Amino acid sequence: MSGLFGALSVSANALQMFDKALSNVQNNVNNASTPGFAKQRVTTVALPFAPNQGLPGGITTSELESSRDEYAEQAVRQEQYKYSGYQETASDLSRIEGLFDVSGQSGVPSAMSKLFQAFSAWSVAPSDTLPRQQVIDAATSLASSFNDVASELGSASQSLDQQVHDAVSAINDLSSQIRDINVQTQRNLATRSDPSLDARLHETLASLAQYTDFTALRQSDGTVTVLMGGQVPLVNGDKQCALTADSSGAQTMIRDAQGNDVTAQATTGKLGALMEMRNTTLPSYMSDLNRLAAGLADGINATLAAGVDANGNAGAALFAYNSASDAASSLRVTSITTAELAAATPDKPGGNGNALNLTELANQPELDGLAYTAFYGQLATHVGQALDSAKANQDTHEQLLLQARSMRDDTSGVSLDEEAAKLLEFQRAYEATAQFINVLNQLTQDVLNILPL
Repeated sequence: MSGLFGALSVSANALQMFDKALSNVQNNVNNASTPGFAKQRVTTVALPFAPNQGLPGGITTSELESSRDEYAEQAVRQEQYKYSGYQETASDLSRIEGLFDVSGQSGVPSAMSKLFQAFSAWSVAPSDTLPRQQVIDAATSLASSFNDVASELGSASQSLDQQVHDAVSAINDLSSQIRDINVQTQRNLATRSDPSLDARLHETLASLAQYTDFTALRQSDGTVTVLMGGQVPLVNGDKQCALTADSSGAQTMIRDAQGNDVTAQATTGKLGALMEMRNTTLPSYMSDLNRLAAGLADGINATLAAGVDANGNAGAALFAYNSASDAASSLRVTSITTAELAAATPDKPGGNGNALNLTELANQPELDGLAYTAFYGQLATHVGQALDSAKANQDTHEQLLLQARSMRDDTSGVSLDEEAAKLLEFQRAYEATAQFINVLNQLTQDVLNILPL
């Protein structure tokens, strides 16, 4: 009888194990589309078989095991911040590229071309008032074109400042969520193995990877420490270390919770791309635009000063600007009159020698060995090349991100086909064990029936 009762006990334990396994399969299926969820597995453990010691054997289960692969998760996060960074760069450059027209049909290159055409038309009739006025009008249009591009670049810079603040705010919000998960883990040790909490954590880390690179370290108490760039604390146990964006100076900076400048660790992801665009790329484009505006104005003014006007006086300046650092935004036409335009050279008053010199200025290597239009074309080309490079890198890392996700999902993602096979396996095992219990029950009844009353 003890053998039958032992067998019944082992079978009952087996039924409980299979019931737990079936529940686990159901939970996996229910969470197949839950972001960040990693499938769980029931592991069977053989119980010792020693009848003389009252150990009937059988099987039981250990705690649920997560299939999550932290190395695969890290690979996904690495590709995520790279892809997000190039995506942001491509988006920002797409808006800026339109300001630099390489076709010469609009904007600054078109206005420069029209000014030199006006110089050429003036050289044909140097004494006529109409071509002189057309020169002043063309110069006014060119100054306005420089002003417009400089204004748009300034607006883009302000927009980037706001985007940096928004990105820092998003990082702080995600860090706060991770801190809350840590607090929940500290208060209840059982939550360490909670698959739903684990899914929340890893989905939040995946979202954080869009903005910046970081190191996530699991601590002995189950909490996660997050370090931006591997150095700057964002989350430490139940404490969040909030970042701030400081755009009060010429360069936008990122500061840690103590106010230290940690911009050097904010170089990747969306935040890194925004910082690079705000602090390096846009200032570089603006600097070149200012150099072109100042160089063009100085070159034309110097040529005019070398000639004589209709009254025999030295030529007056056509352009003015505040300083070399803001030449594009402050470029303007002076109060010059048509009579003060110097068409002639001092040795040939009343001629067109100086107007011809102004016309030829269009092809002179005045900036870095380049003519003015060529210098602008080089600037516009640099913008276009940077955009093409960003788009190519975006496409490349999008594919690498998809591959990393696929490899991760192969390991920890829920496969409905696999779960269906597991479900069928455990169902049949459950049914077989239930049938075995019926047999044992019948044997027990038979034994009881043959025992003397």
